[in-house]
Amino acid sequence: MEKTDAAISSLNAQLQNILVHDSEEKFASTEHTTFEDLPVELHREIFEFAARLDGRCAFRLTQVARYVHVWIQPILYERVVLRSPEAAKTFIRTLRSKPFRYFEPLIKSLAFDSSIPTAQAKPILVECSKRLILLSIFREGDSPGIFMPFISSPILRRLTLVERGPKSEHPRRVYKIRPEVYSSLTHLVIVSDLHQSLWDNLSTNACIRPWGTPENEKAGKLALQSLTHLAVTVNAIYGEMEIDLIRQVAEKLRYLALLEPSNIATGKHEQLLMFLRAMDQRFIVLIRDMGSADSWQVDDCFRPSQFWTKVENLVDSGYVSDRGDRWLPLRYSGQNSDAFV
Repeated sequence: MEKTDAAISSLNAQLQNILVHDSEEKFASTEHTTFEDLPVELHREIFEFAARLDGRCAFRLTQVARYVHVWIQPILYERVVLRSPEAAKTFIRTLRSKPFRYFEPLIKSLAFDSSIPTAQAKPILVECSKRLILLSIFREGDSPGIFMPFISSPILRRLTLVERGPKSEHPRRVYKIRPEVYSSLTHLVIVSDLHQSLWDNLSTNACIRPWGTPENEKAGKLALQSLTHLAVTVNAIYGEMEIDLIRQVAEKLRYLALLEPSNIATGKHEQLLMFLRAMDQRFIVLIRDMGSADSWQVDDCFRPSQFWTKVENLVDSGYVSDRGDRWLPLRYSGQNSDAFV
């Protein structure tokens, strides 16, 4: 209960704004300054706002009162985070307690910890992935793409795939995934502890390989046809061709975040910086540390992410990295000029 009270107290700033802006409509006087004095309909608005800020807070809020539980229970299932096989088992039991796909309209975001086996993930995805908008998959020593064949959402917008090292001793299985699974994606994050190129990370973790044959290229364009935001772990770029390939298959791409591992050498960062500046592709930005799997935690999926807001702000503000590095001024050619702008 103390944690719940603290969560409510943290909304004081928002409360004051509501009191100021809505006072004429909802209050008979300006003396209503405490939570208890607010109308019931405003109570609900505040509780639902807090619940959507953090799924763990939502669970605690259901224990405040019976009427609050009624308000918050549907929100509990909007953002499902499975942190252990025990949690997955409990969730499957909850699914079985209701008619098939009863929870499907409620679940908008789903996250799997690396400890969740395929045997548990498959029935959950089969039953709950029809209306998914956000999906996060964490794996260790295996491709996050292992779960993708079970996805059936035609409105999946954001996908995060995180693979922790070390590399498995067993040969990596090749998964055949229908390109339609990805075709609605607008935001894709691929993080891997393995030292691979940009394209290797895309192909081994998302199983997208738009090269080699006309069929592969066609499938790649279908898979990435809606993609506007892409973030991929990068240890090195093996040529401008990698970037050109991405632009060819993801024609709507507006933001490309290259995620540097936390242990990247200073010299390697400088090499990447020089390479990007030489290409002058200003939709790209380097993000430090986020290329390591340890920088991404399944618990972060309980709350809305600000990652893409950060990437957009950096690119739109003319930065080539989040270390303060800016793009060099654009050169223009005048009649007798060799100046910069």
